[in-house]
Amino acid sequence: MQDERPSTAEQDPAKAGSDYARINRKISESAAYLPVLFQESVLWRGSRLTNVYTSEPW
Repeated sequence: MQDERPSTAEQDPAKAGSDYARINRKISESAAYLPVLFQESVLWRGSRLTNVYTSEPW
């Protein structure tokens, strides 16, 4: 069974390029900046502490 919906893709490459640039500009204007933060921690252990293990995810 064939899809009866009309195609919405632009057939003219120049028009499609200008549409893409316009949409990309609109998205870029409203895009939020999300900083990427890396958490770094230091583990302090006493010299008499035993049976304690650390793992990379923690």
